[in-house]
Amino acid sequence: MAAFLALLALSLQPAPAMTAPSEARRYLSCSVLENGVIIDRLPYMAFEAGSARITAQAAATLDGFVADYDAPPHCEIVIEGHADRSGSSARNIRLSGQRAEAVAAYLRSKGITAPLVIMQNGEARPLVETPDGVAERQNRYVSIWILDPISSPR
Repeated sequence: MAAFLALLALSLQPAPAMTAPSEARRYLSCSVLENGVIIDRLPYMAFEAGSARITAQAAATLDGFVADYDAPPHCEIVIEGHADRSGSSARNIRLSGQRAEAVAAYLRSKGITAPLVIMQNGEARPLVETPDGVAERQNRYVSIWILDPISSPR
């Protein structure tokens, strides 16, 4: 339970700023994480309402990730899709999964061969709390984590 709470707390924090390529590579290596759980979360990539299409801004973010990715082969990339509260819960679960799958396909197309874990959160973990039915852009996002499965509890 403590590991889950630590994971939840980390999921709400922005990633540290990376200033130099060597610093980015060190940060993206899952062998350097204390306690072996999560080492990276990209800034969120926003999507248009009702869409799983990767925008130019999201593509640029993903291209930066691919360029800096330097984790050992046993590390997993966890891709979490999210949706806002407009539309039905079932639709938002599907849409968040489609968003995560689109990001996974993009990473594969750029040569990432690490194991990918797809998670579809629907509207369950919003960045901005809203009433049901509200279309909030910040809640239509995908986040990426790098996980060391050898030392992290599941």
